[in-house]
Amino acid sequence: MKTFISWSGSVSHRVALTLKEWLPNVIQAVNPFVSSEDIAKGARWFPEIGAQLEKNFGILCLTPENLAAPWLLFEAGALSKALDQAKVSPFLIGVSKADVKGPLAQFQMTEPTREDVKKLVSTINNSQPDKDQSLPAAKLDAAFDKWWPDLEGHISTLTKEAAAPAAAVPVRADRDILEEILNTTRGLSQELQTLKQDQRRTMAEVIASKLPNPSLFDLMSGTSIVELAARGLSKPFGLPPSRFK
Repeated sequence: MKTFISWSGSVSHRVALTLKEWLPNVIQAVNPFVSSEDIAKGARWFPEIGAQLEKNFGILCLTPENLAAPWLLFEAGALSKALDQAKVSPFLIGVSKADVKGPLAQFQMTEPTREDVKKLVSTINNSQPDKDQSLPAAKLDAAFDKWWPDLEGHISTLTKEAAAPAAAVPVRADRDILEEILNTTRGLSQELQTLKQDQRRTMAEVIASKLPNPSLFDLMSGTSIVELAARGLSKPFGLPPSRFK
């Protein structure tokens, strides 16, 4: 079963990694996804995240530092659109249910207690798309009892870290911010150019497939062929306009 674990911030990230490692010990059919670990180097980040958001269950790792984090709110909104609200659960570390406001408050939250985590595990188990992979209640209870002490120890440490005063964040210089904006803009421009080239290549291949002798033309010159056709100049080449429809 595919499970998306959302995080933002250092403590939240450690919570996500802990759950990624722990959950399959209890429910072997669970396949957790954490962006920092499961996106290949060199892969395009946003398409990968978009595809992974279409999971069977979602867990949002909430800590005091990320209750209003834009990225986590974005992923929460995407999950709520893709999944039933009952299949998205904020996992609280260092915060109470009363601390959670706005869009995140609509979900059924999980506190880091034995009783609440067991309910979460049971919900995940019952949400299996393939019911043959769901564990019987007795086996689920036995697996949870075996592995709960490991998670409890990690939760205790992470809760203390989440409650510790955050270190002062240094103020960034205006030049650094402008350079980041410039680099981001250049990156987006390169992505756009790549997309345009892919579109031209696809158009050239379509045109070439309609020509009586495609080998006469370089595929990369497809744009000029389209222009000739648009101007009604295909006649000298013996190419009826219908070839371009």
